Amino acid sequence: MNKQRFASIIYYVVIATLLSKTSGFTVTHSRLNSFIIMIEPSSSKTQINAVSTSLTVPSQEESVKLGIREWPQQTKSQQSWDENVKENDTLTRYILQGEGDLTIITTSANKEVEKPEKSKFKPGLLIEVNGPATLQWVKAMRSDEDVIILTPRYEQGGLLIGFLFGSIILCGALIAGVGS
Repeated sequence: MNKQRFASIIYYVVIATLLSKTSGFTVTHSRLNSFIIMIEPSSSKTQINAVSTSLTVPSQEESVKLGIREWPQQTKSQQSWDENVKENDTLTRYILQGEGDLTIITTSANKEVEKPEKSKFKPGLLIEVNGPATLQWVKAMRSDEDVIILTPRYEQGGLLIGFLFGSIILCGALIAGVGS
């Protein structure tokens, strides 16, 4: 293969890669020996910043595989609360206890508010939302129990810092008391 042909192949591969990354096209077949590169529109990339919502009830096996029961929990006592999901972030919630109504308000790539998606939540429901979006939670009126939500990572940073600071002070007091 001569240098000019090799340089041409590299050029077209780079162009195909750039198209696939920026324009929603996918390189579906690449045979460099016969110099064929087929590029077609990707059906899954209709918007660059697509918002997606998934409400599922995972099986026991899926829950174990995801490690859901090991996730940190949040307890919600108030009647209603909102959560915001930033653009390109994913919010994941698993309902361990409690029931109510959930409204998911998504924003399209051009910042237009789309039709709100309303749903009921109850124990066993796994919610996954890619932002930008707002989740509006309303606890069931007939229920006095708190809503317990599991999340894949610890999100209540203020409480964690307070706990760590308190633990350090307690350890320091115990050490100072032992030394006296």
